[in-house]
Amino acid sequence: MSRTKKKNAVVRNLRRCLDVVLSAVLVAMMLPQGIAFAASIGVDGDASDWSGIAAQSGNGSSVTSWSATADGSYVYVLVEGPQDSQWGVGSSDITISTTAGDVAMKPNAWNSTVQDSSWSSISGSSATCTNGSGGYVYECAIPLSALSGTPQSVTYYGSSIAAEAPSSGDSGTGTSSGSETTTDSGTGSDTGSGSESTGDSGSTEQSGTTVTGNISVDGNADDWGGVPAQATTTATNGIDSWKVARDSSGNVYILAQGTASSQWDSNYQWTNIAILKSGSTISNPQLAGLQWNGGSFASTNEANGTTAGPFTAEAMIPASMVSDADSISFLGTTVSIADIPVLDGNPYVPEDEPATYDGIVIDGQFKDWDAVTKTDVTCPNSAHPNCLSSTAMVFDGDSVYIYIKEGAGGSAANAGANGNGMYAVTTDLGRTLTFQLKSDGTVAVSGPEAATASHVGSQWEIRIPAADLPNYLNTISFGLYQEDPFIKDVANLNGKGSGGSFSGIVIDGSYDDWAYYPHNTVEYATSGTQSNVADSEAALWTSGSTLYGHVVSTMPAHVQSKGGDLLGAVSIAFNGDHGYKGNPSDGNFYPKFYTVDDKGNITVLNDGTRLPNGTTTVYIVDARTDFSSRNYNDLRDDEQFGKMIVTVSGDKVEAEFDLDLDKVASYVGQDASSFNTIDIQWGRLGQQWTSYSGTSTEPFVGISLCLAVVAGSLLYRRREVAKGGLAEAGEPLDR
Repeated sequence: MSRTKKKNAVVRNLRRCLDVVLSAVLVAMMLPQGIAFAASIGVDGDASDWSGIAAQSGNGSSVTSWSATADGSYVYVLVEGPQDSQWGVGSSDITISTTAGDVAMKPNAWNSTVQDSSWSSISGSSATCTNGSGGYVYECAIPLSALSGTPQSVTYYGSSIAAEAPSSGDSGTGTSSGSETTTDSGTGSDTGSGSESTGDSGSTEQSGTTVTGNISVDGNADDWGGVPAQATTTATNGIDSWKVARDSSGNVYILAQGTASSQWDSNYQWTNIAILKSGSTISNPQLAGLQWNGGSFASTNEANGTTAGPFTAEAMIPASMVSDADSISFLGTTVSIADIPVLDGNPYVPEDEPATYDGIVIDGQFKDWDAVTKTDVTCPNSAHPNCLSSTAMVFDGDSVYIYIKEGAGGSAANAGANGNGMYAVTTDLGRTLTFQLKSDGTVAVSGPEAATASHVGSQWEIRIPAADLPNYLNTISFGLYQEDPFIKDVANLNGKGSGGSFSGIVIDGSYDDWAYYPHNTVEYATSGTQSNVADSEAALWTSGSTLYGHVVSTMPAHVQSKGGDLLGAVSIAFNGDHGYKGNPSDGNFYPKFYTVDDKGNITVLNDGTRLPNGTTTVYIVDARTDFSSRNYNDLRDDEQFGKMIVTVSGDKVEAEFDLDLDKVASYVGQDASSFNTIDIQWGRLGQQWTSYSGTSTEPFVGISLCLAVVAGSLLYRRREVAKGGLAEAGEPLDR
């Protein structure tokens, strides 16, 4: 070619380029706002990859803004709005104007695809929606193959954006969930496996690492122990961890775990899994949706009522759905199909089975309870028997640990005959520590040290410091307050008792000598204490011909009586006959109390009396005598039977007494040796009777019988240990 012809050709080419540029400028000026070509849009509910792409206004309420872009394969649409307003996405069609006419699409925030005018899913489309405190984000991808011509613009809620797809050579990146995947070896960003997608035909050749496992899709993660966890860059619908594996047939398994906000929370079930080829989404199924697409799905939600709890979801993607794929994307991480671990078909067996007891930590994990045998229980309240399902207790000397599992939909905080969630640890001396479980997951206990609790889903674990326990000799029991214990006679794991002992009583107002003598609970409020303390405790003991008694209450209502509740409606019965006797000759004894001042003057007391703070000595007479004397020096013999010391303080009322049984027996016309049982009722504290078995000639029969019961419990416990019921070191703890 001559120099002149070459020059003319160059000029013509320059003119053509200028014409193209000028035409493009004119078209851009005539069309709606120009659309930016997609660089890397992931249909993942995350709008961060739309940075720099202009947005249009929506309807001002449910749709705040929207935008559109395109690449060589898809038209993408982004819609954003206020939290919980994603229903507005489907209130207006997406209209794509093409060279062959307009095509209307129906977006749907609750569907993983886009629909056509007849609500049929458009093949190859994908969509997802996330919703949070910052608002919702809806994204969809519409394949160019679903359009009858080249896209020109996108119209939504009355405004339009020009939509010119680039040439087929500029294919963009499809819907690769925000991670760019290319066909060369240098730019892949597979954060899940650390290796890039190869861009091949999606072969299911088993080149991944072989791991132990044989997955059953049953909502139980135990068989996933041999599969490594994948990286998670975007927690979605409560899912914060996941695993993936495949079997020898090419089926792909997904395990998703996280926290459900309530037992009705099912959002995690509808999380999308992007199935990709060369960075483009070829399918975008939801976890639960796989059960209707040739796969399977199962989940377990351990939340209970409105108490959050862990969930486990499992899904199987059939080999047919990934036969043309080269990777999958989930929770912001893309994993090459070839790098997915391959199951060897053998069941996974944890290395640490069987479980061994190694202490309890109150952390809401509950794994450390696996080595402790549970006791099946139910709530005694017929209105809600499923409040409780099982329980367990461990006593290690420093702390008491209690495990409670609720029934489906039940609440341990509402358990009990009165629905107040009140529980009791009772010692082998009959002393009671009450605690209450609260609906907010905390525990309330009256003790010198703080108790702690964790409530996750349907499970509770509670720690009560040993310093909070009332006196005991060797064992404690646990159950609902005022009910038979669920778990009885649990000994200290260190093999030691309290070291306390009983050696007799002196009526001096110190009360310490009652510390290791058996007591029983006396309660007045039919719904049980509302003050996180046992209502009252009482005891009887004899030595020679003297009857000794003790009573104490820290219940505020009794404390406020300033001793009055200890001074009225007291009854002492002999040989089990609790019926009231109008005449002394008919038996029994009904104490009336009086004080004597420094001049010997007598003041009769009753339940309306308010004693001063401190210690007061009162004297005992039977209420059926005329008690005509008004000075101590004039008292008849039948007006002096014993004395009682009453102590009143700001947080407790307490008393101990002695009673001359020989004088009482003479007064009622009997012999003291005939008193085989003696019972006392503190009527203002409650209707329960406190009993003592023995006679004045056998003063230690009662306490001996009590200790025999304790010894029998210990013997039974030792036998259980010998049978393997209670773990020795390094063995499962059974109770």
